[in-house]
Amino acid sequence: LTEPGAGTLEVIQDLGAMVDPMPPTTFLELDAAPGDEGWILSTALVRLWAEDFYGGTGVAAIEYSLDDGHSFMPYSGIFEVANEGVTQLVARAWDATGNVETPGLLRAIAIDTVPPVVTIKGPAQRQHLISEAVQVVISAEDLTSGIATSCIPDVRFDSLPLSNGDFIELWMHGLGEHV
Repeated sequence: LTEPGAGTLEVIQDLGAMVDPMPPTTFLELDAAPGDEGWILSTALVRLWAEDFYGGTGVAAIEYSLDDGHSFMPYSGIFEVANEGVTQLVARAWDATGNVETPGLLRAIAIDTVPPVVTIKGPAQRQHLISEAVQVVISAEDLTSGIATSCIPDVRFDSLPLSNGDFIELWMHGLGEHV
């Protein structure tokens, strides 16, 4: 710029450097059939997204791991987790400045699609004397999530509700086949 009679005037404009000290934050949405005690009863669809808050430079990328952070892959859209048992999901994002989310999103995805196995251990399936008292003995097993503490199997003799360990006085029910 030139000012009349004053020579040359230098104008310096400070554009300022954008400072972004904070990494982005990753979020997760699961689409699955919920079960008890945090377990999922179906395959889980996972959607990730990240936000770079406080005037950040913007999310550059997201990556995730299904092996507790040992190996990562780039996130490109909704993905499926179908393994029975607990899968350790780790996800992290970084922004255009290079700030990496540490440790990132950590989530255990617990899937159990196989129902428990209930076994009747007593009374033995055989003919019994009408004078006998037989004990109801049942067991339940679930190899993935275990048996819920609130789980009480519905056991019936004919239509009479019973609990594990109860005795059935056969003389009270007459001769014949019973279910």
